[in-house]
Amino acid sequence: MINLGGESQAIYDIMGKDAILFHHSISDDDTSTGSQYVEQSRMWFDSMWTTVAREYIR
Repeated sequence: MINLGGESQAIYDIMGKDAILFHHSISDDDTSTGSQYVEQSRMWFDSMWTTVAREYIR
């Protein structure tokens, strides 16, 4: 929990900004490792965006 704007807020992966990135790309082959990795990453991101994220209003 952190204090943000006078309110206590839950945070997720605060150190994610320091995460190591790996290059993966989509190819014509949907069964390739890169294509599968990108698709799974998109699914994970979308699930986080629709469940954890919330609108920030200044």
